Amino acid sequence: MADADSLKIADRYLKKDPLLHVDMLEMLRFGRGELVAATDRGVIMSTPHPNGYAISSDDPDTASKLLRLVGRASLFIAHQSYYLDQIQGRFGLDGAMPCFQSAYFGKQPIPQNGHDLKIEVLGAEHIDFVLEHYALFHDRNVMLRHLQSDSMFGAWTGGQLAAFIGVHETGALGMLEVLPDFRRHGIGEALQIYMTNRLLAQGFTPFAQIQVDNRASIALQRKLGYELTESNVIYCYTR
Repeated sequence: MADADSLKIADRYLKKDPLLHVDMLEMLRFGRGELVAATDRGVIMSTPHPNGYAISSDDPDTASKLLRLVGRASLFIAHQSYYLDQIQGRFGLDGAMPCFQSAYFGKQPIPQNGHDLKIEVLGAEHIDFVLEHYALFHDRNVMLRHLQSDSMFGAWTGGQLAAFIGVHETGALGMLEVLPDFRRHGIGEALQIYMTNRLLAQGFTPFAQIQVDNRASIALQRKLGYELTESNVIYCYTR
């Protein structure tokens, strides 16, 4: 466990750009990851993902020194692109998914859009439905952990489950999926507003990582008052 001085150094470094680093700040603040090392030029920490890490560094040389502190990794969240080759070469992570970091720094809840929805927590009994309709990954064990931790919510309209959303283990909002028959009716917006306000009430900073080519989600973030980074965070993984 990191000492108090190291945590202060990490906090000072990450708060130089709180939007870019909102994920790392929130993970450290709520104990979702552990600090590995911090200097005035970079920070590396573990994440809740098995053998997962997040890193931010001012330069490739500092990144190299930080990366040498990790023995094995199956996932990296890189906050700059200029050391991707080091991550990929050292850990054999050949997949890279660039995302915009988005965060809602407002203090007041977002007004709901008046949509007549019933929003309730989803449980393990919904595993097959969620896996059938969620496009990005199909790891049953991971999704089951989300459902068993009361971190996923569904929206019902007319008695039908029309959409769902969740909170990743890092604290990021995500897994937003609206079934095709219910799209373009504001349901996804209503769900994100609901989750944003829920996280605010719990003392969290609502944030998300949006794939750079997901124009609809980018537009939704901006509409709801989320700020987006100009640069990307990159998920590095094994294909």
